[in-house]
Amino acid sequence: MLMRRLPTQGVPLSIHLLIAWMVVFASTAFAQNVAVAQPPSRVNLGSTAGAPGTRLTVPIYFNPAPGVVAGKLFLSVRYVSNSLRFEKIEPGLDAELNGIEFQSKATEGKNDKDLNEQTVVITAAAGAKGKPIPSGLLGYISYAISEEGKAATITLRTTAEASEMASGAKLVNLRAFDAEVEVQLPGDPPAIICFFFTH
Repeated sequence: MLMRRLPTQGVPLSIHLLIAWMVVFASTAFAQNVAVAQPPSRVNLGSTAGAPGTRLTVPIYFNPAPGVVAGKLFLSVRYVSNSLRFEKIEPGLDAELNGIEFQSKATEGKNDKDLNEQTVVITAAAGAKGKPIPSGLLGYISYAISEEGKAATITLRTTAEASEMASGAKLVNLRAFDAEVEVQLPGDPPAIICFFFTH
């Protein structure tokens, strides 16, 4: 059976213009949706483990989204501090080569369960070299585990903010991920087997 073509003669010009406008609008909306779907910048801490009376380091990873050049990063790490105490922040190799300047401050408090809690605020910012915060291993947080520490898994609850290098504008699509520190007693099998964040 033959299909008859619909006649186009006599169709008003306004209809043709409307169809053309709809095609352009749909293309623009599609492009905007693709832009919104770009991956976020990420801040990750690495999970690790240690025994009472020892010291350990927790790595910090910064992975900016494509096209993002960050000049400043604020990181807040909160955890129950009965067994775990902050000591210092140390830069990674690339951060040191870029002249990134670090500052840190630890404050004491209580959580909603009336447990001792420590919050460490870390700032990493472009220094005199004028180079941005590098991607990858940014630095290390050094902790000491109390000699009286008991077997436990301590969650490092992490939040982050960052700003653009050139404009100083806040990054709107930045995600931070928690990590864990396992306090192991001698002879206990490890629950955390990977030092570095590998997701």
